[in-house]
Amino acid sequence: MKKILLVMALSMVLPSVALAACEGGEEITGKNGQKYCVSNQTMNWWSAFAWCKANGLHLATLDEACNNQAWSGGCPNINVGINKWAWTAIASGDSAAYAVNLLHRGNVSTYARTDNYYALCL
Repeated sequence: MKKILLVMALSMVLPSVALAACEGGEEITGKNGQKYCVSNQTMNWWSAFAWCKANGLHLATLDEACNNQAWSGGCPNINVGINKWAWTAIASGDSAAYAVNLLHRGNVSTYARTDNYYALCL
């Protein structure tokens, strides 16, 4: 009887845990089928790291966002039709980091880490 109650309790809790993984964000799917979480609010680069971690995820690297393809000409994997720039985990020098556009061919550019963009989590 205890086992049945435990299974029933877990079946009610586990689905809500899976939904909370992108709480405060929108789940998107890359062209490779990989699911990502994009925050609903803009934030600086450090806050993006913290936001992903708070959701049990991590800020996606460029390799993860671009499906391990060269990203110098854009990141077509992440071109999902949403006009947002989103932070990646890759720093550029001491004060900048890479962000990817989720609309225009997945353009990749560097911005000051203090700028506000969306978080792209995996």
